[in-house]
This record gives sequence, structure tokens and C-alpha cells, in this order.
Amino acid sequence: MKAIKSLFQFYKEVQWKGIPVGFIWLLCVILLIIKQLFDPQNILDTQEYLNEAYRLFSVDVNSSKLTNYDKLYQIHRRTPLYPLLLLGGGYTAYLGLLIQVISTIYLPFGIGKLLSTFGINKGLKPITWVLFLISYPLLSYYTVMSVPEVISSALIVMLLNFRHDLWKIAFILTMLIALKPVFVVLLPLFILFNIKKTPVWVWILPVGFIFFWMYRGKELIGIKTISSITITNPYDYNRKILLLQSHSSEQVDSIYISEFNQIQKFQSTSGVAKFMSRKVKESILNNPMEYLILHLRGTIITLFDPGRYDAMIFWKWEKSAGFMGVNDGNKKQERPIKEWIYMLFFSIINGLKNVFCIVGILYCRRFIPADLYWLLISILTIYLLSIGPVGSARYLIPVFGIMTFFGGWGYVAIRNRYVN
Repeated sequence: MKAIKSLFQFYKEVQWKGIPVGFIWLLCVILLIIKQLFDPQNILDTQEYLNEAYRLFSVDVNSSKLTNYDKLYQIHRRTPLYPLLLLGGGYTAYLGLLIQVISTIYLPFGIGKLLSTFGINKGLKPITWVLFLISYPLLSYYTVMSVPEVISSALIVMLLNFRHDLWKIAFILTMLIALKPVFVVLLPLFILFNIKKTPVWVWILPVGFIFFWMYRGKELIGIKTISSITITNPYDYNRKILLLQSHSSEQVDSIYISEFNQIQKFQSTSGVAKFMSRKVKESILNNPMEYLILHLRGTIITLFDPGRYDAMIFWKWEKSAGFMGVNDGNKKQERPIKEWIYMLFFSIINGLKNVFCIVGILYCRRFIPADLYWLLISILTIYLLSIGPVGSARYLIPVFGIMTFFGGWGYVAIRNRYVN
């Protein structure tokens, strides 16, 4: 009850020039829920989470009619926490959606709490999170579409607020990795930052989970991996984009068709995985600089991408040409004017947001502890660099809290310099 009271008080206090922006945001969340209940929309990833929920702890690989090739794409695709939320809701996804809504409501509160620890005045809070939350429409889409990005964003803000409690850090890291495999990259970072003051057994939970889920991968598909996505996505996307730099699309299609015929001859899933991994490594090692440029380009796209694809699904726009043109599998319509307006507007907004963040990163170093500052920078950098060549605005949501934190400091710096 105390937590709910604090949350309500926070939203009551968040006003800007007499406008109750906190309650306006809550109203927007309610309207999103109503829209999704009457007109539900989800991306393709949702089905993979549902499939993992159906198969969780019960899939019988030996009796499966799937081929070895199919197993790599359809089994052990996702880590278990979000599928468990779907499973707990009786496959209706309502439990997962409830947690997503709670995460969205917590997120500005958690960011405000983090800002408050450094004496930032109350007048800044509404500016900070309203500008960043509302200017980033994806947070709205993924509050009600069944995927775990918003939950992971809230967990990372919790991680920062509980940064002095090592047991909570270990528990939250385990939940993050159980939500999305990409957060494995944060575990060695936190171990390194706490290596002098942390007993080894603190990390038993996240490390134990990783080994358990890799063992499950070995049992199900014959590969020690936390997710088959770590093999198939680099092969289907990263490598394909790299090949398109030196080959025509027809040539690349021919290469993949030829390799598909080879893959079909493998008798085991592990053979398929090793073949794909080898092809990815060969392509990158043969073109290291080209790949590095593509990898960094994916990060830049992620920072500026207006989320047109997600808006297209949420508002049921007709399919039209995408930025990357890789594996979208649909005949493209000419992009309508409403999409151009949407893309231009939110690209500009995202550019301004990035300016706030960069200014904040440079400015706040003087005011916050050095270990926290470098922890925030490290989380943001390592996560962004883990995204790869296929940039997407949705991938930015997990570090949205950190960007909002830096953006708040950026506002302080700009206000102090130009307003005062």
C-alpha cells in the first residue's frame, strides 16, 4: 500500500505550468489498453513467445514432426520469463500485458526517483519524462502489444535504483536474462564493477540460470546456446546485409538458396547450427571493416528510427517499403504521405532527444559518483553495440530509462546556460 501511495503521490505532483501531465499520461495508458482490447495487434515475435509458452518444459523432440532445420527456428527460441507470464495467463497474454502496463506506470516514477537522489528539483520531472516518453511512441505501442521490451526497461531502472543492493542486482539481472538473451552482456559488466566487494555466491542465480538454459538448449536442439536466435539471426540478417554490400540481391538470394539445399541434408540440428555459424564467421572475417561499419550503422539507425514498422502494425497501415529491405517477405506498396510525415516528425524528435542525452552525458559527470556514471555509460554502450546491423527503434526501449536520465541532465545544462 505504501508503494501504491507513493506512486499516486508522484503522479499527482507531476505537473507542468498547471497541466497535470502525470494523470494525462495515465489516461493515455488507459486509452491504449481499451484500444488493444477492442482491436488487438501484435508483432511476429509475439507468436514465438506463445510457442515457447506452449512448449515450455514439455516439448517432446523425438516425436516432433519438425525437421532438424525447422527445430532451430521453432524450438528454444526465447528465454522463459515472458513465456511463463503468458502461460500464467492461460495463454491469453493478459498477465503479461498487465505486467507491461505496471512497468509503463512505474517507469517515470523510477526515473523520477533516480533523478531525485541528485537533488534535481520537482519542476524538472515532468519536462524530463513527458518529453521523452510521449515523444517516443514505441513505448506506447509496446505497453499493450505482447513483447517484453517495456518490462525490461522498467527492470533496468530498478537495477539502477537498487544499485547498492547486490542481492537485488543479481535477482534483477536473472530476470532480465530470462526475459531476453541479449542481457547476458550485462552480467560480466556488473561482476566487474562489484568484484572487490561481492562474494562469489551472489552471482550463482544469474550464472546458474544461464547454464541451466544452455543445458536445455543442448537437450532440445543439440546446441549449448541460451537461444537459437543467437545463431539464426546473424545468419539471416547480419550476414545477408553484409553480402548485399558486394552482391546484387539476386546473387544473395542464389547464395542462400544453394545453402538451404545443403542445410536440408544435415541429419542433426547441431550440424545446421555449425554450418550457419561458420558461414557468418567467414563472411565477417573476409570483410571485417565493412561489417564494423554496418554494425555501427545499425546502432545509429536504432537511435533515429521513428518506429514506422511498429506504428504500421499498431495502426494497421498497409505494408510499404522498409529501411533495411531484408527478409520482410511482403510485396511493397508505395509509402503513403502519412508515413512520410510520421517518419520525419519522430526522426526530428529522436534527433533532439539524442542531443539532450549527449549534453547530459557530458554535463552530469561533475555531479554524480564516478562509479555510477561509468556504470551507466557502460550499460548504454555495451547494449547499443550488441544490437548489430539490423537497427530498430524497438531495441532502444530497454535502455530508455538511462537515456531519459541523461536527457534530464541535458535539460538542466541547457536551461542553466541559455534560460538563466
